[in-house]
Amino acid sequence: MSSTNIQKVCVIGAGSAGLAAIKSAKEYGLEVIAYEKSSYYGGIWNFKADDCSGLGNVMKSTILNTSKEFISMSDFPTKKEDANFMRNGDVFRFLTEYAEHFGLFSNISFETSVIEITRAKDYERTGKWIVTTESKGNRSEVIFDAVMVCVGHHVYPNIPQFKGLQDFRGTITHSHDYKTSRLFEDRRVLVVGLGNSGGDILCEVGKVARKTYGCSRFGTWVTQRVIKGGYPRDILMRTRYNEWRLKMMPGWLKRQLNLSNYNERLDHSLYGLRPQEDPGQSPVLLADDLPLFLSSGWVELRMGIDHFKENRVVYEDRREDEIDDVIFCTGYNFDFDFIEEGKVVPVSDNQTRLWRRIFPPDLKYNTLAMIGVIDPLGPTITCSEAQTRVVAHFWANQIDLPSESEMQKEIDRDKAATKARFKCSDRRASLQIDHIWYFDQLASMIGALPDLGPVNFWRDPQLALALYFGPVTSHHYRLKGPNPWKDARKQILGTYDRVHYGMNTRERALLEKRFNSENPTLYAHLLPIPAWDIGFSILLFFTILGIITFLRGVL
Repeated sequence: MSSTNIQKVCVIGAGSAGLAAIKSAKEYGLEVIAYEKSSYYGGIWNFKADDCSGLGNVMKSTILNTSKEFISMSDFPTKKEDANFMRNGDVFRFLTEYAEHFGLFSNISFETSVIEITRAKDYERTGKWIVTTESKGNRSEVIFDAVMVCVGHHVYPNIPQFKGLQDFRGTITHSHDYKTSRLFEDRRVLVVGLGNSGGDILCEVGKVARKTYGCSRFGTWVTQRVIKGGYPRDILMRTRYNEWRLKMMPGWLKRQLNLSNYNERLDHSLYGLRPQEDPGQSPVLLADDLPLFLSSGWVELRMGIDHFKENRVVYEDRREDEIDDVIFCTGYNFDFDFIEEGKVVPVSDNQTRLWRRIFPPDLKYNTLAMIGVIDPLGPTITCSEAQTRVVAHFWANQIDLPSESEMQKEIDRDKAATKARFKCSDRRASLQIDHIWYFDQLASMIGALPDLGPVNFWRDPQLALALYFGPVTSHHYRLKGPNPWKDARKQILGTYDRVHYGMNTRERALLEKRFNSENPTLYAHLLPIPAWDIGFSILLFFTILGIITFLRGVL
């Protein structure tokens, strides 16, 4: 695919991905303007108490599922004083500081809806696009060299059509419109779906409702945000060492370890939650309070829905409950119909065909980029930022992408790998992706992949330990490559000091001394790893070394 001389860039949306897109474009000296249909920025993280149809939203009490280290932009970290799991208001404040620091607000046109995006008349020669907007009743057309679409995929609430639902006399709502539990006090409430929103709403409503039921057709694996030693789950789990360890393990051993870990706090079979898929093969529910709520009777679980009656729901096992309200936590539908009536980026059952989850493969020019059409097993905010860095780098340097046939083949391989990795339905798995693998893939495209060779242990052993055994945050990808950040190494080495600062609010004076030290906690990245785990890795290493030595002797 060809590239052109790109100078003028349009960004659609001013949520977290849109802000990152503006910043990346400016970083490469591109002229950029962003159109935001609402009067505010921040996307879903700007909580809206009133109606927000057509816009993303979160509930008032939403807490991040990823810890603060993972939402830190690659060259703009969260504060050490921030809680490890930030509330939605804290995330919005962080995005505000990010936008102010890099001067992004002047590039945003608020209350401007994008009505249509079409290829310019001279597209075949220039790759340009016409963006039609509307603001305060006035329509206008502007020609851009390239467009980044940053509207995400939490757009249209998905409400399944069950038999008898039209006859139900109670209230029907979707998690998109849920704000607080106040409207459900002393009522009988059914929460449909056990994704992360469903788990949060189930527990919040369970505190005030007369009866609260949660139903799921498939079941789900449940874990919590805070695990061993009070550390954030992703801090311990999202490491290169852990990824390597799991890949090297025999399948049966990995399965048994996963089952043991997930069932340690909550026996999924006993509670009727166990899905058909093994852990890691389907989305996981992060619900810290659910085991207690199930044990206390504040929440009861049910099978999937068969049909509704006027004031009752009938489940697949023919059990019935009287209910007053139904809250559907059943995900979202999305489309890109505003781009040439959906023909450029067609969406079928929430699935798209995008090269590296960014570029439509069948366009002559790579001047249209789709940002945030992913659901990573990790931080969406920084994965989207990484996408914008790749796009801006390619556009500014006029780098060609592979041919259409090569891109189509890679998309097919990617979809096959996703289907093999995630055994759940195509709709649920279509946007899933392993965030470390994806980070590395994007970074390698622009030369920002950190040095992971063995020589790094001699040159900078502290950094090497952090890169292998520490959490893989976006700062890893500012050590080298285009626009490196001078504080990236310091930020990486100080990860555990900042995590500890967020954990201990009582002894801040002592922690302040540690934090202000020029040398971060030595070998902190090894501390949370169990001794048996290190022993297993050493044994595995010498076993592989022995096999290689033996084969060399035989051959």
